[in-house]
Amino acid sequence: MNNKYLPYLCQVSIFAFLSLPFESPVFFWAKLLALLLLVGFAAIIARKDKKSVFFCGAFLLFLAFWGMLSLLRNTTSIELILLEFKDFASLWLIMCVFAYFLQKKVLTSQFYVQAVIRAAVLLSILKLLLIFGTFFYQSGGSNFSEFVALAKWGGLKYITYPMSATIYRVQFSSDIIIPFLIFILFNTQKTGIAFKKIELYSYPVFFLLSVFFVYSRYIYFLVLLVYLFSIIANRKNLFHIIVVSGFSMAAILGLTGGGGLCQIVETRSLPNSAENRYSDMGRKIQVKALLSEFYSHPVLGKGLGAYADSVVRDERLKYTYEVQIVAMLMKFGVLGMIILCSFMSAIYFRLVLASVAVHFNLPLLSLFFFWLLSGFTNPYLVSSYSAVIFILFYSLFYLSSRADMTPDK
Repeated sequence: MNNKYLPYLCQVSIFAFLSLPFESPVFFWAKLLALLLLVGFAAIIARKDKKSVFFCGAFLLFLAFWGMLSLLRNTTSIELILLEFKDFASLWLIMCVFAYFLQKKVLTSQFYVQAVIRAAVLLSILKLLLIFGTFFYQSGGSNFSEFVALAKWGGLKYITYPMSATIYRVQFSSDIIIPFLIFILFNTQKTGIAFKKIELYSYPVFFLLSVFFVYSRYIYFLVLLVYLFSIIANRKNLFHIIVVSGFSMAAILGLTGGGGLCQIVETRSLPNSAENRYSDMGRKIQVKALLSEFYSHPVLGKGLGAYADSVVRDERLKYTYEVQIVAMLMKFGVLGMIILCSFMSAIYFRLVLASVAVHFNLPLLSLFFFWLLSGFTNPYLVSSYSAVIFILFYSLFYLSSRADMTPDK
């Protein structure tokens, strides 16, 4: 294979990992082909690097052991074990491949970040076209059946229901990446990542419009945090932030009207609203049930693909829960979680230390912490798109260790 084709493959693969679900029979083979091609490139480059190959394979053996544990304890079906093995394996292989490419300078961190942002912009535009097309076709959004039918055909993981009389919530699983990309675009002078001026002003607008329809408290919180960090860390770029925010707010007001926007903000910001109470109650029930299962097998857990019989969130993927980290504790136990965290730390530890040694980058460290914390709100952390986000932070820590990202004085 010629490495000159690798950047093109990476750009296409990143879009596929962000947008195409493995569950869809329509896109399964395309996504699997992209992953196999990347692994093939990495295998050729690393054919003499036995340490890296062993490190990547050791995690798969770790997963296989906990899958066998599930079989021995008869806690779940073989199908669910294989499905969750696929989730973790795809996460790990994508992370290992891209981290290896970056370590060996086959790809640059700047290229990776730019590729992720452009892939996410394309996905946001497609999402907005679907929303606006359906909105205008149905004369005010009173019927969203066409969007739902298209999403089901594509196997897309989405959430949709009315946010107001005319606006529908549309959330894709990978929308969690948007706040982090807005942070990058608001702070390109600090990271040294080059974008054209039209990209710096248009991309955040697409992202803010897309994230508005997410209707997620946690993602809204991350956006506000990004604004706070960006203003503190890069006050020289305040004009850029104001212009982008003005265009985005004008577009949102034009779409929803003042009353509709106030209704949406009030419904999602008040802790005692019906939506928030229902959502929080569901997570509390999940935590209680999962901890009860964990206490029965605290050391090794119940095994891969396991679930709590009393609380099933998805009838097909029974092992998935909104409180994903608690679910992982139930499956892997204390020992398994220590091993799992050790594998992840092996990728990040030196890079984070190098970044902190240059300067203490509180915004970047905080955003990484809140990304990990998202595992308590939704099943964000184990998927192909989460691998893209993990390596996005890997690239940012690398750039942070070599650039001046300290706050403006």
